[in-house]
This record gives sequence, structure tokens and C-alpha cells, in this order.
Amino acid sequence: MSQTDEIPRKKKGKKKWIFLLLLLLIIGGGGFGAYKLGFLDGVLGAVSSAPEQETTAEGSTTTIETPTSNLRTASLAPFVANLADPLGNRYIRMTLEVEVLSPEVINELKVQNPRIRDAMIMLLSSKTYTELSTQAGKLRLKNEILDRINQVLGGPKVTRVFFTELVVQ
Repeated sequence: MSQTDEIPRKKKGKKKWIFLLLLLLIIGGGGFGAYKLGFLDGVLGAVSSAPEQETTAEGSTTTIETPTSNLRTASLAPFVANLADPLGNRYIRMTLEVEVLSPEVINELKVQNPRIRDAMIMLLSSKTYTELSTQAGKLRLKNEILDRINQVLGGPKVTRVFFTELVVQ
């Protein structure tokens, strides 16, 4: 065999590293550009600023006011309920924060706490594990919780529901 018959080696390794480096630069540049244009200011500002909180022993209510909006949330005490499982060995543990329209609604949540807890436990105990195991099931549960709380309060006083803890076993 002569030297001209030898097959030249491919340089796959260099191409792969150049491609990865270019991809990293593009992603990093896009992130920096988004930050400079202000797309990430809301996200990064929310993480870096500590919200004001007001906590009470009876129901642990929290009020958060941000400078850009009048967002007020109230924390509800954790809920634990057995699920509608034929064997009876599944349960749900859930903690909620609800967004309210005004500070007066937070006080109304405190007054109506027993009725709200009853409505939530009745709702949760009617659910099965399979209903709550999907993303769509969790979103449906959020809407049902919102409806139940507003029904107890006598009108659309709660605008959104946030899960701060959700365990289904």
C-alpha cells in the first residue's frame, strides 16, 4: 500500500465543539438581549425583591403589594383530605394562595374561613387520584376552587388561585 491509498481522518471532534460553542453563544446572546430589552426584568425583579407580608395566627393571611400592580394575595391554611378512592388509601395535601380584589376581601376570607374550609374539603374528597394526576385535572381543580370560594364569598371577589403546595398520594 502506498501513502496515497490511505484514507484521510475526519475531523468530527472539532466540528462538534465549534457547533456547541456557537449554540452557547447564541443562547447566551439571546438571554442577554432579552435582559437588556426588559423582558426578564419582571422575573428577575420579583425574585430579588422581598415582598411585605402580614401573618396572623388564625388562618395565616399574607398581603403582598408590588409597586407595579395592586396584587393582593391571601394564604389559606393547608387542606388535607382523603380522595374518593375505592381502597381509601389516597389523600391530597394542598396549600393555596388566592388573589383578591381588595384588602376587605382578606378580612372576609378570615370571617368565612370555616365555610371555605368545608367547601374545599368537600370538593377535594370528591376527586379521584386519576382526575388529579394530569395537568388538565389540576387546572380544572383550580377553576373549581375559584368558583367555590367566590360562591362562599357571594360574588367574584377572588380572581385567581395559586397552588403553593400540592401533594397527591
